[in-house]
Amino acid sequence: MVQYVKKQMKTPGGKFVAFIFFSALLLVGWVNLDASSPGEIPEDNIREIVLEIRNMAFGDNNPTLYLKPKETVRFVIHNLDTGMKHNFLIQETEVATKILDYGEKEAILFTAPLEEGELDYLCSLHALMMRGRLVIGHLNLAQKQ
Repeated sequence: MVQYVKKQMKTPGGKFVAFIFFSALLLVGWVNLDASSPGEIPEDNIREIVLEIRNMAFGDNNPTLYLKPKETVRFVIHNLDTGMKHNFLIQETEVATKILDYGEKEAILFTAPLEEGELDYLCSLHALMMRGRLVIGHLNLAQKQ
């Protein structure tokens, strides 16, 4: 079989078939490299933060949440506040859930900015009571994790 393939590779048609075969291999390799490009975040590198809404508050009394610069987080927002509608949004970004009825849950991804700083998260319907802070990259970050 190997001898047959070698013999065929010496013919013009065999060289053309080999060219097409190796071109297809290169293309498949290039497509696979593109699929795992740096812009794509592997699922195991995403931290999940669950915030259950109860008694007009996110989680345990609107906690301050600490993120590393460029860290990607999946926020899971679960409305367990009977008879109330709520949402979750991060100010100064376009990250927001829809308005959630009692019992509804939604997950959204957020990638923290590269610069250290603070952002507010809130419920746009009840922003006076339902507001917390996202702290990005401060020195005490490691102590809070």
